[in-house]
Amino acid sequence: VLQQMDLPKWVAEQFAALDSPDLTAVVTTLNQITGLIKSFEGFRETPYWDVNALRTGYGSDTVTLPDGTVQNVGEGTRVSQEDADRDLQRRVSTEFAPIAARAVGEDVFASLLPNQKAALTSIAYNYGELPSSVAEAVRSGDPQAAAAAIAALGSHNNGINAGRRSKEAAFYLSGSTGGGTAPAASAGPVDPMSDPYVQQLMAVMSMRGITPE
Repeated sequence: VLQQMDLPKWVAEQFAALDSPDLTAVVTTLNQITGLIKSFEGFRETPYWDVNALRTGYGSDTVTLPDGTVQNVGEGTRVSQEDADRDLQRRVSTEFAPIAARAVGEDVFASLLPNQKAALTSIAYNYGELPSSVAEAVRSGDPQAAAAAIAALGSHNNGINAGRRSKEAAFYLSGSTGGGTAPAASAGPVDPMSDPYVQQLMAVMSMRGITPE
């Protein structure tokens, strides 16, 4: 059943081979990705112009309504933190984590630690892609090389995001033997049950008579 669903491999992998899946791994990854992005983007209730679009919430040019409807940010848009959380969860799940996964390879991404997935997804959120230099370093399997490639991006755009790249590099190493300290997230944990992929997984598990730990 899992193979018939449109699930990112990094989510489905946590469940497919387990008789009694532990939801903690998926929740931890979602929390780390969204928490890291929030720590950099900050929350804005009203629109502001950034690069090529009006943005609000956590730097997004879209708003995701409670019914799942997606709207573009306009001059009169106002969002609550709940709206922004919903939009970020949707975009992480459907856009930016998949972008990072495709860049390094689905199998490689699925094997990474939650903090490593978070750092790569944060970069993809900021760039709209994962730079090839980082993807190549991640595929090498050397966390130190991957962190160095992330930090090296700090010279881009006249160094405007050098601090963010340094923190993402440290975050990439924060759950591995390479050391590093993760920046504190600016908001509380994500409610995993509001994520559409977790909802789908729970439905599949219910059909299979599986109770998550």
